[in-house]
Amino acid sequence: MDMVVANRSSIFSFVLSFLVIARFWTAHHELFTEVAKLTRPLVFLNLAWLLTIVFLPYPTEIVGEFDSHQYPFVVYFYIGTTLASSICQSVMAWILYKQQQRNPGSGSVDQHFLIGSFGATAGLLGAFVLIPLGTSYYGLLLLLIIPQTVSFFTRRTNKTAKTT
Repeated sequence: MDMVVANRSSIFSFVLSFLVIARFWTAHHELFTEVAKLTRPLVFLNLAWLLTIVFLPYPTEIVGEFDSHQYPFVVYFYIGTTLASSICQSVMAWILYKQQQRNPGSGSVDQHFLIGSFGATAGLLGAFVLIPLGTSYYGLLLLLIIPQTVSFFTRRTNKTAKTT
C-alpha cells in the first residue's frame, strides 16, 4: 500500500493518459468507420495524429512529476500535445467530410461530428491561450461546454437549412 501511495502521481498520470487517449481513439474510430478511400493527405495526417497519441504519455508523466505552478511549461506541453492531436483529427474530419460531400455514402462524418471535432479543437486552443492568465489546467474545463455548443450550432444549422 505504501508503494501505491508513494507513486500516486505516476498512477494518476497513467490513468489520465489512458482516459485522454481512449477519448481520442474513440473519436478516431468513429471518424474512420465507413471511410471508402484513404488519400495521401489522410495517411500523413493520420500518422501525425498517431505520433501525438504515442507521445502523449510523456507529457502526461511530466504532469505527475512537476508542479505546474513552479514549472508552467508542463501545462503548455500537455495541453499543446493534446491540441496538436485534436488539430490533426479535425483536419482529417474536414477532409473526410468534404470527400463525403463529393461522393455521398462514402463515409460517416456528418456535420454534427465535424462541428464537435472543431469545437474540441477550439476548446483546447482556448485552454492553451488562457495559460498565461494563470488558468493552468482549469482551461480544459472549456471542453465541458463543447457538447452543448455543438448541439446548439447543429440545431441552428438545421433550422437554417429547413427555412431556405
